[in-house]
Amino acid sequence: MMKRVRGALIALLALTGFLPPAASAQVLLASEPHPDFTVGPLFLIATVRPDLAVTVNLSFSLTPRPGASRGAMEQDLFLLWPAEVAEATATGPADPALARGLGGKFVVQNSGRLQLRSRDRTLVGTGQLGEILPQVASYVTVTRAGALAGQVSPVSYIKIPWTPRLTDPLTVTTLVLPLRGLVTPKPASWVAETFWGRRWILTVGFGDLGSPVMPLYSIYFAHRDRVVRLAREYSQVIATFSDSDHLLIDDIEPAAATRRPSRIRAGSEVVALVLTPVDGIAPQNMKVQFSYFAGRIAWRPILV
Repeated sequence: MMKRVRGALIALLALTGFLPPAASAQVLLASEPHPDFTVGPLFLIATVRPDLAVTVNLSFSLTPRPGASRGAMEQDLFLLWPAEVAEATATGPADPALARGLGGKFVVQNSGRLQLRSRDRTLVGTGQLGEILPQVASYVTVTRAGALAGQVSPVSYIKIPWTPRLTDPLTVTTLVLPLRGLVTPKPASWVAETFWGRRWILTVGFGDLGSPVMPLYSIYFAHRDRVVRLAREYSQVIATFSDSDHLLIDDIEPAAATRRPSRIRAGSEVVALVLTPVDGIAPQNMKVQFSYFAGRIAWRPILV
């Protein structure tokens, strides 16, 4: 009897769209095994527009472990992100060695360059991205080969070249990423969408590898001894939603996340989560269920 009740509840949750979607986050790799440094502070700021386009500003600095030299940090970094880079932000082709480093085991769908910026610690949180660095990042967007190619979402493999700014304790390096795939529709029946409208879920965070079937996990598995851990510094994941006058936020996870109006962008809503440093790989995701509506008010809930 209990099994039937449990099965009925699961079916009901799937029908009404209350089952959570897959998570999405990122992992940072060093060039050399067993890096003697950590990443932090780290600020991941995802800006969501009413057309559901998402741009992520990833600002971070490197911190040496106690007793380690700063010379140990002088190496390139590699960012794994289970989402697709929507467009390049710098001119020129990607570093050809980046795709070759994957060993030809994946299908490259897109590639290009991304701008790197550096900003003083006093500019963090102000919306100013700082000065453009002469170094540029390279990215390739890849998917699996063979029969699974059409069933697995593409992921991005990004090379961040070493720059002395990475070791400057008074600045952070910022990588601007226009991403596709961070916002997914909430599963719901046609009845729920008709009466309540379509709901969307934004998932951002740090340290989640996603499903083992994704190319991201395969890349991590081959280089898992190069993972850069999160430092014991104040780090945060932030989602900024523009046009708050036409925004409905239904749910926020986890409960530790906070919501408030933006202090620097008029008409924007901010949801934030403080990251907890961990010794291993542990997903720390923030999920926001939301929708945008047209007109002066959200008329569907009132009609219902």
